[in-house]
Amino acid sequence: AEGVAAPDEAQTDALLERMIELGTPGAEHALLDALTGTFDAEVSMWNVPGLEPEIMTGTMVNSWILGGRFVQSDYSSEWMGQPFYGMGLFGYDKLQGAYMGTWCDTFSTWLAPLGVGQLSEDGNSIVTHKDMVDPMSGLLNHVREVLTFVNDDHHRHEMYTSSEEQDEYLMMRIEYKRTR
Repeated sequence: AEGVAAPDEAQTDALLERMIELGTPGAEHALLDALTGTFDAEVSMWNVPGLEPEIMTGTMVNSWILGGRFVQSDYSSEWMGQPFYGMGLFGYDKLQGAYMGTWCDTFSTWLAPLGVGQLSEDGNSIVTHKDMVDPMSGLLNHVREVLTFVNDDHHRHEMYTSSEEQDEYLMMRIEYKRTR
């Protein structure tokens, strides 16, 4: 374009160096190794606070993609008498200094908003936050998700939700236990 100077060689080299730095997985990514493998999943869902949860079991297969930059999750089960499949992506964004993840499944036509968060001070959990529309009420809910590393073969995912009309409550808990 006219009036726009082309980047010089030093700028191009600096950009390339920065992109390599940001694109190289680090210790934050290595922490996610505990998530990879095949897991039995027991899902407890509380659609209404205080009631007994609905229980669903399934299988989660998590694997590294894109050279160890993201963990891809592939979930399969049956829910409400229907086959249920879901897929997630989770990783660490070195540019923003935050863990990030999203989800989609066969019971929706949307991508879940990006959850963004940090590793806890004790290093045992990652807490992310996002806002998403509740499919039943149409209201905007705040969602806090807690991923806890119980041990090398067990991790837990909890989803808490709240809105202007509803105090925060535990909506979903998934216990993942390694099978291989």
